[in-house]
Amino acid sequence: MSSITVFCPNARRQQIKVQPSTKIIDILEEVCKKQGYASNEHELVYQKRSLDLTLTYRLSGIPNNAVVDLKKLESGPRQLNNVTISVQLEDGSRLAPQEFKPDSTNLFNVLEFYSTSSEILKNSLDESLAEQTETYPTITYLTEQIVGIKQLKSTCLVDLGLTNGRFILKFLNRKIEKGKYESLMKEFEAKQAKKLKLEEIYQKKKEAESEQTNKITENKVHVQEQLKFPEPIKQSEIISEPVKIETVSQASKKPRIEQMEIEQIIPHNEFANFKFPEETKGQNLNNFNELAEIERISKEACDRMSILYSLEETIEIESEITSEPNEEFYNVTVQDLRLMLSDLKKTQSEEAPLMTKQMRELEKDRKAMKYSKIVVRVVFKNRMVLQGLFRPKELLSELYKFVRESLSEENQVDDMDFYLFSTPPKTVLKEMKMTLFDANLCPAALVYFKNKNDTVPRFKSDIDLKSLIDAEEIAEVHVHRAIRDIKHEGLDWIEKDQKVVQNLLKTSTLTNRSESVSSDSYQSSRRDQASQDPVKNKLEKFLKGSKKF
Repeated sequence: MSSITVFCPNARRQQIKVQPSTKIIDILEEVCKKQGYASNEHELVYQKRSLDLTLTYRLSGIPNNAVVDLKKLESGPRQLNNVTISVQLEDGSRLAPQEFKPDSTNLFNVLEFYSTSSEILKNSLDESLAEQTETYPTITYLTEQIVGIKQLKSTCLVDLGLTNGRFILKFLNRKIEKGKYESLMKEFEAKQAKKLKLEEIYQKKKEAESEQTNKITENKVHVQEQLKFPEPIKQSEIISEPVKIETVSQASKKPRIEQMEIEQIIPHNEFANFKFPEETKGQNLNNFNELAEIERISKEACDRMSILYSLEETIEIESEITSEPNEEFYNVTVQDLRLMLSDLKKTQSEEAPLMTKQMRELEKDRKAMKYSKIVVRVVFKNRMVLQGLFRPKELLSELYKFVRESLSEENQVDDMDFYLFSTPPKTVLKEMKMTLFDANLCPAALVYFKNKNDTVPRFKSDIDLKSLIDAEEIAEVHVHRAIRDIKHEGLDWIEKDQKVVQNLLKTSTLTNRSESVSSDSYQSSRRDQASQDPVKNKLEKFLKGSKKF
């Protein structure tokens, strides 16, 4: 005999012996009864696949000695719907299908319902006639046969796994010898006794659980009563008159103090007349911290300063920019030396301490707060560009709102149905709750406009039409010259640890390398400086020909 192991939610393993004709619903019932679970609230899962309760073990595809999980239904208790049953007679004819309730309808009720329209069924349900002729009504479903009126009355539709759908039951009058019929009845009675035993086990487990729950509840109440503090004395119950305490009698020969008075001492509230200073009136003291103020501002909307210009004007400007720079461009400045030192420090990034998730979030916030404003340019199909200013922590929905408000109301509905994307690679900006900083649009970015008709919409007449030089001037003044030097308090200890590591390492190597770099070698590396810095590459798209970034 085969067997499977069911892993239960209480971390216990229940081994069930099965035969090829054993129904999945019988396995579920047996496991739930033995472990004290409700079968209508659980299901059997094998390899992330919920097993069909209407199938047998042979047809379920479960191998021998398999491990099946018993899981609770997420949708709540299983609801049993009406099933459609049709009966096929011995001559091959089928009776009209009818709906029955699977949990309250047994097979005898089904045959009794159809006996009004079939004379064969009506004669077969006569129990005395069946015993005389040794011909018993039999219902066949898949490989299981229910023989005799007693079995038909004790077998419900749900016992066969008929819980949902349409089914055909085959009916025949089977001639069985008396000895064989008695053996079949003994097997059936053994199954019924097993069900009753499982039901007793289930009831005992439920009673034990309820008793344990009651004990836990009583213990909680008892502990709460023991830990209950006395109620504080109300102010009205305090005796306002002085309490008189009599001294010891005169026989004790103590000093003459015959009685003393203890007046009630009312505690003095030192903060009764406290007032906030007038200088802080109307100020939000919770956001007094400078970093918190910057964080708040970086999420608020700013003046968009929206303008329109054409990319056709950039052709002549680009030809002038691509000319060879003069010799002063390659002179080493103080800023260049700082860049050299930062590049050398990056070479030792492997020795730097690893950053936790919290440390990376702090570093990300510092980079986002570094820019007070960012510039985003939306490129249209006719090479017109719409430029606007945003805060780094504004959402992508604000960018869509800015573009939509810049378009004229005279446009068609399909012209206003658009999306924005960035390249390369092509990335559609569809997460409306994502910030512009997280969408990699900081400090400057080009995005492209695409609508349903693949046409160029009309803009509002109040938007200024200017040149590329004006657009670059706005980006230079409001973005690149307004970069903050943010020093996040949460990263101070990280920098201290990095300094300790650098002191432990041979920092002389770093010094020698920095001193050995000549100005000539740096001038050659200065030419591809823009290709090494991704932020500088983004800014170069907006301020071509400018050395100051």
